[in-house]
Amino acid sequence: MTLPRTIKQNGPSPAWGDLLDSLPTIIDDQTSSLKVETGRLRVWLARTGIEDGEPFARTVYVEARTPEGWWNVGYFDGDEPDPAPLGTLGDAYAATLAACDVTID
Repeated sequence: MTLPRTIKQNGPSPAWGDLLDSLPTIIDDQTSSLKVETGRLRVWLARTGIEDGEPFARTVYVEARTPEGWWNVGYFDGDEPDPAPLGTLGDAYAATLAACDVTID
């Protein structure tokens, strides 16, 4: 299953956590599930919540490949349909759109 290439905004947008949850897990680490890997970007959905030290109940992490290896470039609230207003976290949101090959209409 893949994410829709275009998410229409004619109703409430689904939360990113829900969209990522619908994808098969590529690999599980101790606290997160890898949901998307493009070779350049990785998108992880945390399986732990605020009570475990995560910044949000469902945190989405974005990693980018660099010559030194994989680096966490940001995170955002997976319960938000459009976390771009969260300031600098909007960069992670934009990277997730790119990794998932999704546009918001």
